[in-house]
Amino acid sequence: MLISGTVNTITKKAAFESRAKGLSDSKHKFSKPFFLSLIMFMGETLCIFFYLRQKRKNKRIAKYEILDSKEPEKEEKLLINEPEKIKKENLQDNIVMKDTRSKFWLFFLPSLCDVGGTTIAGVGLMLTTASVFQILRGSIIIFTALLAFIFFKRKFHKYHIVGIIVIIIGLICVGISSIKQEEKSNSTNVKRTVYGIIFVVLSQLVSAIQFTIEEFFLKSKSDVTPLRTVGSEGVWGILEMVLLALPIVYFIPGSDSGDHYENSLDSVVMMGQNALLLFFVLFYWISIAFYNAFSLSFAKQLSSSCSLESWSSSFGEKLTLWSLLQAFGFLMVILGTILHNHLWKIPFLEPHDSN
Repeated sequence: MLISGTVNTITKKAAFESRAKGLSDSKHKFSKPFFLSLIMFMGETLCIFFYLRQKRKNKRIAKYEILDSKEPEKEEKLLINEPEKIKKENLQDNIVMKDTRSKFWLFFLPSLCDVGGTTIAGVGLMLTTASVFQILRGSIIIFTALLAFIFFKRKFHKYHIVGIIVIIIGLICVGISSIKQEEKSNSTNVKRTVYGIIFVVLSQLVSAIQFTIEEFFLKSKSDVTPLRTVGSEGVWGILEMVLLALPIVYFIPGSDSGDHYENSLDSVVMMGQNALLLFFVLFYWISIAFYNAFSLSFAKQLSSSCSLESWSSSFGEKLTLWSLLQAFGFLMVILGTILHNHLWKIPFLEPHDSN
């Protein structure tokens, strides 16, 4: 999860920084957060194939286990009634398929959160560096912890509270360092950075809502698996992007390819003109499938409020003295995550037995 998450952040940032000719004759940046959200959902849809393969494998294993458990004297009777057995299996398969189709609606709401969270995060990534973006994603622990407290009635112990406080300190340090790095340039860059920070943090709030819903489904419904969840949300996301989001941003006035806020056709043409850009987009597409499958498997085994963070350098990011404050903020986020997830047990933060 850590490796694939870092890869999709770096490739997405690299794509945003790439330049190519599109529908116009001049080269321009690939500022396409909505188009890359569509690519993300296409990556998630790949998990459907892994899910179907795993489902078929599980059915085959279950069938062998049933045959092995039959008593020897009943095997002959089983073979005689084989046509009837096939009919029953087909009937059961139809019931399962109807059940799967009806429950497909479950994934509409988390996919809608995914559309919002991913697109807002994409805008934030365009306005900040990849390293700042990746560290600020640690704010999701704060939001998921609060949502778990509200909806799952999860108790807060001292180590949870201290961990969250340490994470907040780390995030503040990262925010200050990124703003100070841009102050040497001009006020426009500072405003871009501030807006970028706000967008990234806001996207993590939306993602926290999504992960909380997913955790509820994963732990309350036995037939909802991580691969099925990711794949189904991918299908829903593609429909939402193609039928709703992309047409809306096309008709909103902006500076992309004439007078559009974002023109998806221009995105396709740009990828055809720049092989490196195409590579970044394709690598982002593949890494998304692995990242989402790994992260949801993690949520199924533990909880959505338990996560790992990574720090990556961006596509052309410069190191300055303020990078030391950013590094300190990163270490504080890691420390806060360790404390919050109870990986480092400190005696005076441990809950006391009331008995």
